[in-house]
Amino acid sequence: MSNNTFQFIGNLVNDAETKTTQSNLQILNFRLAVSDGYGEKKFNDYHKIKAIGKTAEYNTALAKGDRVMV
Repeated sequence: MSNNTFQFIGNLVNDAETKTTQSNLQILNFRLAVSDGYGEKKFNDYHKIKAIGKTAEYNTALAKGDRVMV
């Protein structure tokens, strides 16, 4: 069996939003802009990212324009 893996490196489109569920589980939502191509063929892909649990707790200070790797 093989697993698919991927990595995105890009900049945050907006400030990260943190929410807490009734069971005290933190959820962090943000949008990531990833650039690809070169010259006139350069374009951006936008991805919605959701971090849950400890990952969300450690990354609450993310702000618009920050460069991150997911």
